[in-house]
Amino acid sequence: LIIYLELLVFTIGGAFASVSYVDILGKSFTGNLRKRFFVQKQFIASIGILVSALIARTVLNRYSHPENYAYLFLSASGVLIIASLGFYVIRETGQVSDQRKESFLPALKSIPSFLRTDSNLKNYILVSNMLGFGVVLLPFYIARAKQQYTLEENFLGNLLLIQISGMVASSLIWSKVVKKRGFKGILFIWAGISMILPWLAYVISTYFPAYAYLPVFLVIGSLLSAYQITREAVLVRSEERRVGKECRSRWSPYH
Repeated sequence: LIIYLELLVFTIGGAFASVSYVDILGKSFTGNLRKRFFVQKQFIASIGILVSALIARTVLNRYSHPENYAYLFLSASGVLIIASLGFYVIRETGQVSDQRKESFLPALKSIPSFLRTDSNLKNYILVSNMLGFGVVLLPFYIARAKQQYTLEENFLGNLLLIQISGMVASSLIWSKVVKKRGFKGILFIWAGISMILPWLAYVISTYFPAYAYLPVFLVIGSLLSAYQITREAVLVRSEERRVGKECRSRWSPYH
């Protein structure tokens, strides 16, 4: 019960941080600079995840349970404190919109009308939820590997490292896709791979040995990387369009 409560607090805090984070990004980066930023940020984040996975693996192997998890939680808390201090040096620009602040319930009721006026965000939500089925399937690829092969614990840990390596490597590919096709191009590729991957994983795990199953996790890492890049980028773009409409409406001679 305590763990569930802690996860709830962490999730709520992450939600508030995500709102502020996307808002700051929308104010700070525009145009081609934004495209480069999101891809490069994901590349750096993937490297950070890879390093943290290696550290976590070392800690879990060196110390016994439950001390190993206690050290990991303390380390994560320390890193989050350091990261939080970085936000204090950000010089945030003033709000462009001067709309009256609303309470939670009126803001919640305004969501349908907001989606009707912003077709870009509405379509993204629909597409993202459909592609979400591919994200939900991710744990089952490991379950499939356990079912078909006799795997050691070290092998399962290597699957995670391979997945993170896919996140790092695909970030270099996504940078080229964004330059030519924009973030929509990444969404198209993401959708296509998500449809093929379950069938590919099933065929490989049924007819091929365990090492042939490893590339599946490279692809999974690339899908997670695409998800992170497109999610933040589209949200920032939608917020920018909304603010732009408000400014044009405010300065229109017919308003």
